[in-house]
Amino acid sequence: MTQPPSPTRLPEVLPLPVVAATEADRTSLDQLLRSSGLPVLACDEAATGFTVAREGDGAVVGCAGAVLRGSVALIHAIAVAPHARARGVGTSLMMDLLRRLVGSGVQMVAMQAFGGQSFVSRFGFLAVPLAQLPSSVREACPEVADGNQVAAPMLLDVGAAALVVPASRNDMPAVLAIYNEAVAQSTATYDYEPRTLEEQLALFDQKMVDGYGFFVARTMDGTVAGFSTYGLYRTRPGWRFACEHSVYVAAPWRGRRVGLMLLPPVMRHARKRGFHTMVGVVDADNLASTRMHCRAGFQVIGTMREGGYKFDRWLDVAFLQAML
Repeated sequence: MTQPPSPTRLPEVLPLPVVAATEADRTSLDQLLRSSGLPVLACDEAATGFTVAREGDGAVVGCAGAVLRGSVALIHAIAVAPHARARGVGTSLMMDLLRRLVGSGVQMVAMQAFGGQSFVSRFGFLAVPLAQLPSSVREACPEVADGNQVAAPMLLDVGAAALVVPASRNDMPAVLAIYNEAVAQSTATYDYEPRTLEEQLALFDQKMVDGYGFFVARTMDGTVAGFSTYGLYRTRPGWRFACEHSVYVAAPWRGRRVGLMLLPPVMRHARKRGFHTMVGVVDADNLASTRMHCRAGFQVIGTMREGGYKFDRWLDVAFLQAML
């Protein structure tokens, strides 16, 4: 019987240190930006405002920089040398940069993504028309193209800044608190009784054994703002290419696009795992969740009338589907 392929497990690597750039790094910055297809002008305005990631021999393999325009920051570049990619260098640089910008009182962060939209969207950036960028940075973001790839204007409200990463067992107490709040206060789940930590850990461990993705969204201070995961939709063999996901967001972070950030990682993971389609089961009155799913590529495929019962009332259930 054909089964979906097992996911590839990448080796763990230690992140490289991120430090402030110096004038002596200007040539390295210039070369790195050129090799990444980014405008070299990016390092002219504030070369010393850049941070860099260095190898053990001191070689610059990544850089990040931004300038302030009042309460708005414009990211010049996030660049990583080709041989250093897939090692978390870009993530370390972006997290360090966002922390520094938040500490500077920045409210909005703008940038142009030269083919890296999927990377920056993990931090909460949204693609927007150039006209929607704040006027203080718009002129520095001309509509230019990199070959056939248009540089997409991206905008981040730092109040929604977070990073979606694979979950660990250490995240399970925070995940449990988010889930049990939903059990007690909402119809996002039709569970009646809260889970125990032991049950949550067992669920996580089984997901890891089965090779299913489990992700959390971390805020700039490390708070877990939400989580997403998935598993088989049905256990019979004919359903083996269909999966069902769950996504939950902590109450203070609802309405800040965290759920929308958590959906693409589970969809990508399931696609790489060999699944063909993903199903979401949502309380039909939860219009915010339905809109979020539709923005992520799901479609409402039907409604089960009075399929659920909670808080002493019948609940309609919406089924949403995305092809992977």
